[in-house]
Amino acid sequence: MLRILATLAGVILSGFSANPASARVANIKVEKIESAVVSLDGVRMRVAWPEGAAYGTLDMHVDRVQAPSIAGDYKTVHWRCRLARVGWKTWRCAGPIALPGSASADFSVDFRPAGLDVGLRHGRTEISLQRRARAPELTLIELQALPLAWAKAFIARSWSNGRFDKGELSGRLSLHTNGTGVRVDGPLALSGAALRMNDDSLIAENLAIAGTLDYANTRGATSVSLEGTVLGDMLAGTTFVSLQGTPARFELDANANNGGWRFSRLRWTDGATLVATGSLDWTSNGVRNVAIQFESRDARQLKDRYLSGWLAPLGLSSVELTGGLNGRVESHGQEALSYVINPQGLNLNRPDGQFNFAGLNGGIAISQGKAVESRLSWRQATLYGLNFGAGDLPFVSQGGEIALREPASIPVFNGKLRFDTLRIRPPQGDRGLGLQFALGVEHVDFGAMSQAVGLPAFRGELNGAIPTAVYENDLLRLDGGLNLDVFEGRVTFSSLSIERPFGTAPTLVANLDLDRLDLLRLTEVFGFGSITGKLSGSIHDLRLIEWSPVRFDAELHTVKTPGVKQRISQRAVKNISSVGGSSPTSGLQAKALELFKDFGYSRIGLSCKLVNSVCMMSGLAPDSTSGSGSNSFTILQGAGIPRLTVVGHNRLVDWPVLVERVKAVAEGDVKPVIEH
Repeated sequence: MLRILATLAGVILSGFSANPASARVANIKVEKIESAVVSLDGVRMRVAWPEGAAYGTLDMHVDRVQAPSIAGDYKTVHWRCRLARVGWKTWRCAGPIALPGSASADFSVDFRPAGLDVGLRHGRTEISLQRRARAPELTLIELQALPLAWAKAFIARSWSNGRFDKGELSGRLSLHTNGTGVRVDGPLALSGAALRMNDDSLIAENLAIAGTLDYANTRGATSVSLEGTVLGDMLAGTTFVSLQGTPARFELDANANNGGWRFSRLRWTDGATLVATGSLDWTSNGVRNVAIQFESRDARQLKDRYLSGWLAPLGLSSVELTGGLNGRVESHGQEALSYVINPQGLNLNRPDGQFNFAGLNGGIAISQGKAVESRLSWRQATLYGLNFGAGDLPFVSQGGEIALREPASIPVFNGKLRFDTLRIRPPQGDRGLGLQFALGVEHVDFGAMSQAVGLPAFRGELNGAIPTAVYENDLLRLDGGLNLDVFEGRVTFSSLSIERPFGTAPTLVANLDLDRLDLLRLTEVFGFGSITGKLSGSIHDLRLIEWSPVRFDAELHTVKTPGVKQRISQRAVKNISSVGGSSPTSGLQAKALELFKDFGYSRIGLSCKLVNSVCMMSGLAPDSTSGSGSNSFTILQGAGIPRLTVVGHNRLVDWPVLVERVKAVAEGDVKPVIEH
């Protein structure tokens, strides 16, 4: 376009230059002008120079300006400027130029024998172009705070699948044109940019890129080389990249093909946090033919800069990473991505102690194609206070899922946790993480385990099994229930599910059935006093939020068992009366009652239905002690001499009050209440 302007202006100005005193008005009308970069339709130029005046006026109207490779398509462009002679051989014309849909800008052109200098200023935005006759194929362009909206046509031509919503460009570019195409190279900086793919597969905010561009469009073939640094936030599917503070460095070579781009060379360097190299195809339907290798020698910044989008849905947003890892990501054609991740002494630690893996090594592979084997090992692991020893799991992956090759065991509290099956479906697209497993618990030291999770030191072994458990959509569901052999009896969990087990406000729902638990084993560790006998019952409709009960319907009762004595110590009587808001009654005087250390009993029964923080209590059924509608209920029915009966006197108890009573019992802070 500059050469066209120079030619037209040269024709007009040559007349003024030859005889300025005699020239008054000159008009040029050209139907169409075409070059490799721009075409103009309906060009009309008029120069008026009044006799004796120091300057003249140039009016230029163009019906349509089209620059498909580097600019846009404008209709009805008008430029009016004051034309003056600067020095002996230079003409300068400066004035406002109006483009449809845009505010007018200050536009100037200096016509020199050596070439042209063009300038445009609009607010903070400045554009200057320089062209010299000795190098007519080269135009130097300087940009300062150019809104990306001004370059949307150029961007749309090179990148039709997305758009820049805001941002500014600055730089110094060289534009080379010839009969076969155009090339643009030079330093370029992008600031405050926001971009979005049309299908939202990539969204970026606050982008700041500084680098060197080499763009070429020759005979329809488009290529880009770009290298520099980048800061900002980018979201691609589940991956959220947040580059704050320290920029990452990038290098890329790409060629346009069939509406997409082939990135033949990619390199990403973010200090010791992440280095990645490889290639991929970026198409309108997503990435294809990916071959990326990556390494993190220091994983401490990986979570904040690259992994928060993956860890947050798992409730691991606070996890701290140390150590390193490497691996690769690849795909063939349109298949989904396959991964190989090799931890190198990687440690994952949640500060609240609920989750910890130390010394992760080996690898884990996720293959979309043929079966690939891997093995992941660790030195130590902790989950919700449960300490696991060193272990390793052998995996095989095929079809995008990963599964155990064979049953595997993990040591825990002198026993083991046995995985009979484990199948993992990694997140992909809109689909979240999925797990399915079956496991068993064998010979676990129940005392050590209960102490680890803050419970009293029970005695015995823990054995049990989970036939089938499924985790998907942030819900863990035990389809086959859970059976635990504890206290020489059995506890069966059914309809058990946990919403958001690793997230905010985890919610557990379950039914529990207790079968003949040894009461002595159960009571001795609480300082409750001793009760011998067997206990059965149920805790149905249990609902825990943040691991605190908000609802349940519980009923516990003793079961006569041949060969098992049923005795209760005086301390246990006192504690039952305290918890149940009850009092022991006897035909003996209180002092006489205190002469006995324990008593025989026939039955013990207690129930509580928790609704709206109120526990509706009752006792043995049928209850011959309390009448219909009575506020009293029998908890313990004695046997032998002395014959003791414990009666509760208040069926409705605030749950916090009841919890405080239990806490006081555990701390030994209760006194007996004996009625005569």
